[in-house]
Amino acid sequence: MNYININTEQGLIRIKLLQNLFVEKYIVQLEKIYNVFQTEIRSGPPLGLFRGLDPKFIQEQTDKFITIIDELNSMGLNFPYQIHKDSLINQDDAAQDLLNKLHRSFTTSTKYHYAGNKILIWNERIESAFTIPDGKLDRVLYLTEIVNEMVHDTEYYMKTYRKTSDRNKVLNQVELLANITNDNPYTDLGPYYTLKGWFTTYTEEDYSYFSDSNEYDVWVGRDILGKDFIHAYYDCDDPTNWDVTGSLGYSGKIAMDVGPTVKADILQSDNFHVWLDGYGVKYSKKMGGMPLGTIVEGKELLTLFGMPNHNIKVSFE
Repeated sequence: MNYININTEQGLIRIKLLQNLFVEKYIVQLEKIYNVFQTEIRSGPPLGLFRGLDPKFIQEQTDKFITIIDELNSMGLNFPYQIHKDSLINQDDAAQDLLNKLHRSFTTSTKYHYAGNKILIWNERIESAFTIPDGKLDRVLYLTEIVNEMVHDTEYYMKTYRKTSDRNKVLNQVELLANITNDNPYTDLGPYYTLKGWFTTYTEEDYSYFSDSNEYDVWVGRDILGKDFIHAYYDCDDPTNWDVTGSLGYSGKIAMDVGPTVKADILQSDNFHVWLDGYGVKYSKKMGGMPLGTIVEGKELLTLFGMPNHNIKVSFE
């Protein structure tokens, strides 16, 4: 395979693929997934974006966080962080830090649940064990999903030093993916993430193809429980936490750089390395990503995509 063709209502986006052993096996999985599930193209979550101050929205989000945490505590889950009506009102670094703690708590509990543990943990660095009461698992998982979505919606309104100082370096990508969560023909076999073949973990050999170069603008999309290093950098987060990581594996997601900022601009910046050095974290190309190739036609169309668009056809040649 040499090309991926994405035919959309706006026109053709054509990707020239790299020729290496990883891409060869990745395309086999990609074709298999795209032949089964509905495919969509959409704007990916921008990293480093600061939308501006919005006290009304922040107060609405705060009230929702409080309601959810109160419900969890009423089940005896002993959530370790307190949030009150003024916790996020300043929309500053302290408010972002609280969002980081909320996000880490729910990703940690999710990790322990999917590992099959009966006793879960909110944070591995503090005493925070809890057990979900019988009959409440589905509700807790639902609330977990809601909180994580709220955190990501809210962080765009946090006026942190890094987001405002790097305002002109927002990382924008458009994602092509198989919508395996909402269009799963194999529901009788269990959740999509347990289906053999839909998600594959990178091997050590695969990691040798990772890159932090700006010569590529098409990448394997991120599939991690938590956040990657660039996301954590903009969130002023602690990169030594377990859920700050490079990409661990792949499904059917492709990420295309919209520009003008690309990952290399951030990864190779002095500020990014000062942030890592401050926590004693060694830089690695694994923080970049797995390159797939370059867009040779239709790159100007990427700015036209926002909400998921399903009127597309993907072909390989």
